[in-house]
Order: sequence, then C-alpha cells, then structure tokens
Amino acid sequence: MAMEGERFATLSVRQGALRGRRRCTPAGNAFLSFQGVPYAKPPVGELRFKAPVPLGAWSGVRDAIEPGNQCVQYDGFAKAIVGDEDCLFLNVFTPCLSSESANGTSLAVLFWIHGGGFLSGSSNMFQPDPFMDNGVILVTINYRIGPLGFLGLDTLEAPGNAGLKDQRMALLWVKENISVFGGDPNNITLFGQSAGGASVHFHVLSPLSKGLFRRAVVQSGSALLARNVARDPAGRAERVARAAGCDARTAREPAALLRWLRAAPAPALVAAADAAKTDEERRRGVLFVLVPCVEPPHPGAFLPARPEELLRRADASRVPLVFGITTHEGMLNLPVTLLRALAHSVRGAEGLAAAEAQALAELASHLERLLPDDLDLRRPERSRRLLRRVKDFYFDGQELSEDTLQGLVNLYTDVNYASGILRAADEHSRLGSPVYLYEFAFRGLLNYVGAALRSKVQGVCHGDELAYQFRIPGLPDPAPESAEALVRRRMGRLWANFATTGNPTPSLNEEIPTTWLPFTDIAPNYLRISENLTVQSDLLKERMQFWTSLYNS
Repeated sequence: MAMEGERFATLSVRQGALRGRRRCTPAGNAFLSFQGVPYAKPPVGELRFKAPVPLGAWSGVRDAIEPGNQCVQYDGFAKAIVGDEDCLFLNVFTPCLSSESANGTSLAVLFWIHGGGFLSGSSNMFQPDPFMDNGVILVTINYRIGPLGFLGLDTLEAPGNAGLKDQRMALLWVKENISVFGGDPNNITLFGQSAGGASVHFHVLSPLSKGLFRRAVVQSGSALLARNVARDPAGRAERVARAAGCDARTAREPAALLRWLRAAPAPALVAAADAAKTDEERRRGVLFVLVPCVEPPHPGAFLPARPEELLRRADASRVPLVFGITTHEGMLNLPVTLLRALAHSVRGAEGLAAAEAQALAELASHLERLLPDDLDLRRPERSRRLLRRVKDFYFDGQELSEDTLQGLVNLYTDVNYASGILRAADEHSRLGSPVYLYEFAFRGLLNYVGAALRSKVQGVCHGDELAYQFRIPGLPDPAPESAEALVRRRMGRLWANFATTGNPTPSLNEEIPTTWLPFTDIAPNYLRISENLTVQSDLLKERMQFWTSLYNS
C-alpha cells in the first residue's frame, strides 16, 4: 500500500490500482476509504437482466474517492427518477493504514446490503465511522433494484434475481481482494436491513452463496415472508412492459418481450413498475411488485426453490445468525398505506386530512387486505371468522379507527416483519445454527425514520436503528456523553464482536455489561437494546401464538 502524503493512499487489487482517501472518525480514529470501486461490467445492453459479468483489468490508477452511481430508481424526495444503469460499485473502508499494518493484520469483514423494498436505496448514504472505531473492515455495495434487478420472465434468458446475483458477485470480489485491505477473506459477515436483511437471508439459503461468508445478521427482513417471493414473476414482468408501452402481442411472446424490455429506456421501466400495480394491489397498500423469485432450473439459479424448501434441504447453511426487529416496525406502513391508498386523488397538503380519514374508513371496511396472501380467505364464512378473531385480538373487538391505531401498527408489525423473522430464528435454531435474537427499543434523537413520518403512534419504527450503526448524512453527531452516543457505541461493538468471533458479547465491560444469550427453542432469549441492555425471553410470544393458532384453524 503506497501512501501519498496526508490525504490519499494507493493500493492494487486484482483488477488494477486504486487511489483512496485518508479519513478520520469523530472519535479520532483514522481509516482509509475506497469508494466507487467497480466489481462487474456495466449491466447494460445485452447484459440487462442477466447475471453480472466479472470485470477485467484496468490500466493506470483508478480514483476511488467518490461514491459510484446508485441504480436507477424513483426518488420520492426529488420526485424524479435518478441514478444510472451502470451501478455495480462498492465501497471499502478499512482501519489498516499502511502496508505494514495490512500485512500483519487480518481483520473481520462486515458486508452491508442496503434495503429499500428491492426498488430503491443505495449504499452511498451509509458512512462507516462507528465500525472504524471498532477495528473491523466495512464493505457497502450498490446493486440492481426495481425492474433492472428483479424482473424475471421465467426463462433461462431472463430468469430473475439479477440484484441478488449482483450481491453475490460483489461478495466474490471481496473474497478475492479483501486481504489487500487487511481483511480476512475467510471471516466475512453479511448484514442488511429490510430488503437488505431479506437478501442476507436469501444468501444463507442459496446454494450459490454457500461458503462465501462465515456469519450473517438479518435485520427487519426475512426470506420466509410471503411478500418477498414473487408469485407469477412472468405475469408481473408482462404488466410492467404493458405499463411502459409494450403492445399486447409482443408482451405475450417471451423472446419478443425480452428484446423489447432490453431496448426500453431504464427510466421508463422504473416508472412502469409502479404503474403496473393492479387496483387490488393498490388497495392492499402493496409497495412493490418486483421481488426475488424462484428461477427455472439451470446451474446459475440463485433461488432454485422456495425459501421454505431450501431451508429444509440437507445443505441448508448452518452459519451463526443474528435476527432482529424494532419494537414498532409497522409504523412505516401506517402512513404509507393510509395515504398512498388515495394518493392519486390528493394534490399537495390540501385535502390530506380528509384523504387520511377516507383511507382509514376504506381500510376498516376491507381489513382482509392487510392479511397475508397465504392465509386462505376465499371462502366468505372463513374470511369473516378469521377477521373477527383479528379484530378481537388487535383492536379489543372494536372497529378500526384513530383510537385503535396502536393495534393496527402491531398488526402491520406482525404480518410484514415479526412473523417471518421470528419463524426464521426458530427454524434455523432447530436446524443447529447458533442464533442470537434482538429487539431494538431505543427512542432517541437519531430515530430519523419514525420522526420523519410524524406518526400518531409513537414507537421505534422500521429503520430507526440505522443511524446508530452508521453515520447518516444530514443527521448530527450525538454528544459523546449522550444516550444516543452510548447506543451507537454499543451497536458498533456488538456487531464487530459477532463478526470477529461469532459471539456478540465474548467479554463484558462498562459499555457492554450484559451477556447476550443465544436463542433456542428451549430458551428463547433475546437482547433488548435500549438505554440499557437486558436479556429477556419469548419476544412477542402471545402475538406469535395467535398467528400460529390462526393458521392451524
């Protein structure tokens, strides 16, 4: 590793030389930052919808001092389609500052997969400082999302899951090159949140990713949630094409449809992904229709079967796992469902309150729209009986109204997050994987997602833990002696410990005074992360038992 004065450093990976930057955390710890590093060929033209292709060598020194492109997506804040189809870039952050320290050190590697519902997001917003203070290497990646990453025609030419295969290609790049940065290629821990958490779980189950990582952390996501695996992916792809302007005849012929989709402008496909929702999907508050899918049989299939089947197979991964949720995940869905359900009829702030009231009344009349797709509600008598039980359990027998919004948040939390996550923790534990479970319960100044929603229900929202794991641009750094700073230090230490040793609390000190006990069927322990760290038992036991009884009935 060659140092260039105080600001820059140059090193050589298999593909060529990279020029990165020296940086420093607020705590005063120096690290090196290499951003915008390409890990595959640009997935454009004939490579659109295909598995990523390894990148060849480049000549000279490539600057790696700025983030790479994010994938094409709709930006709700800018109200515009942003990003670029050439988006397969990663970032490496390492505390190793010289060739001497790199050669003498073999650091654990944390590999971050961002969330965003498989249709939005980027790694570029996640700054590494808390991990740099804890002596581990952090890798963050961009990957194809939306129609470019998760459109599948159920054919060998476009089988789907390109975004998951991008993640795997980035993981292969890390295995090949991370030792140059002082990292241990045999000690890589995947972690991700929301769709990123589900992606991590898909890697745990996929035969293509076996042996590429040692441990995994699944935050607020699960491959076992029905909404994360597409039914009829080819039908969904045809809907997107029709919404983007493809004629009916072309849309019905797979080869012609694929040619049309490859020629279509990427922004048009992104816009069409939302327009392709059916009326029923809009009424149900479905946020995304393009998600991972089971692929037709072929050697490169990332998901050759449904996750439940992959979990039962003898070669299912036995890697150590952390699963976790926030206390009120469903806060995210509350305003989204109530307001987006009628968003097409609302212009600006005017009429928003009336639209919310109308949407709530509409939802109250069709509560079955909130229930999982795999809960058979086709028979009216059965549907009425199950809905009565749901109302009795979550709303104390009352109708859905502003007075029962807390019950609605709990319902969203259980259906969209907790049921699949806790089921996954239980299944993997029974199969012999070491499992740790947590509940993030801290409410502080960095809970930026929940604060942005201005929800009528207070709690710890989906995504509220992220600013305690990373520095997020636009958010202030907490005062060193504040509770927020303590929680951030604890999160960094717990995750670094797990990545390094497989045990999040191998030793105790003033900041980590509690042993995080494993989760088993006999001792269903979990760590409650708040102002204090406390080990508790049977997370959401009554609510999960309710769903078990509902399915058993």
